Amino acid sequence: MKNKELEPEIMVADPILSRVTELMARPIISVFFPELKDFIQPLSGEYGGRRSILEKMQFFSGYGVEMALLIQAVETLRAEEIGQVYLWERTHKLQEVPALGRMSACILHTVLDMAYARGRIGFMPDHHFLLRQYISEKSSSFKPIDLRISNDQLPPMNSVSAYLNQRVSNGFT
Repeated sequence: MKNKELEPEIMVADPILSRVTELMARPIISVFFPELKDFIQPLSGEYGGRRSILEKMQFFSGYGVEMALLIQAVETLRAEEIGQVYLWERTHKLQEVPALGRMSACILHTVLDMAYARGRIGFMPDHHFLLRQYISEKSSSFKPIDLRISNDQLPPMNSVSAYLNQRVSNGFT
């Protein structure tokens, strides 16, 4: 993997701004996909690629999309075809902790789905799309809320006939 214009003092991710990366993504990458460990910001919110490559990849909905694309990129491309670029400062609105829990659950389920599909784990629980969180009512009692975590797997674009027909009608091959 190539690092474009990265300086060592810049490469340190701010742990306050990378909470999901540091608390959930890096540990699960280390266990199931250690080949991704050299990505500095695997959940940066920004990625790019050639259409010819992205059209062949399966996308996941929700917050798992980046992790799924990274896993597929590492599987299908040579190391010298993958790069990361420091895009200077990005300001993201800090999410509340419950939102980070939902984000983490979606990423976790994406990684587990992909690990299962690749034989890296032998089971997937039936209830893996449900997340229980608690909200405080009057600060002394808590109410459970069960949330369905959206993690739909979408087919590669080059297998969607409507997309292929539109490309042909627009003069692309």
